Amino acid sequence: MKNRSGNRFYSVLSVVLLLLGVGILAYKPIMDYWVTPKHLEKLYQTGLGVEGIQRNMESLNVQNKQKQAGAFDFSAVENLGFIDKKATIQTENVVGGIYIPSVDINLPILYGATNENLKAASATMKPDQAMGEGNYAIAAHNSRNPDVLFGSLKYVEVGDELYITNKDKVYKYTMVHREIVMPERVDVIDDVEDQTLLTLVTCYSADASDRLIVTGELTEVVDYSEADSFINDAFEPL
Repeated sequence: MKNRSGNRFYSVLSVVLLLLGVGILAYKPIMDYWVTPKHLEKLYQTGLGVEGIQRNMESLNVQNKQKQAGAFDFSAVENLGFIDKKATIQTENVVGGIYIPSVDINLPILYGATNENLKAASATMKPDQAMGEGNYAIAAHNSRNPDVLFGSLKYVEVGDELYITNKDKVYKYTMVHREIVMPERVDVIDDVEDQTLLTLVTCYSADASDRLIVTGELTEVVDYSEADSFINDAFEPL
């Protein structure tokens, strides 16, 4: 009887340990490929519209000097492990959206590259930048899941269309250049004389030791109401 009880105990223990191991191995993929995308999709339904985004921009301009210190300190940005269900979007920080049809990137643009903003969406990298002017720079984390954040940015090719909007205008850029740089190369987001650019920044290697830079040139500006229907559909949740 003792042997049978002992064997039963070890059999149950083996099954429990096996299930525990499977659970540990499955946890991260489940978070990356199921929980996180569904959570973020809900966050992106801001419903602000042009008036809400305009109010945010006006308010942020007033607060600009106070917000700059914390919102644009790149050295304080933490590497992304995985996004949990604590990721949030403060709707008062939403200043627009970015859409790249070729790789299905469709994210809100938030003011300031803070850890909180970058866990949930894309974020501006300079305090005074304006869409359609200078070099408009946006950062987002890379992701194991290409459907999350800038996980698919590495697949963008020269000639692809890049769209950003504040729900008043749609700014169309055409991708012209990509490169891998070290993190200290912050000059890539500087304005360039006589060029109107969009610069997208994300980590490239898994250890976040370098950065992928994608650059587009402005090719068209249209009223939001006059944009193609597929663009309006993409930005509708903002």
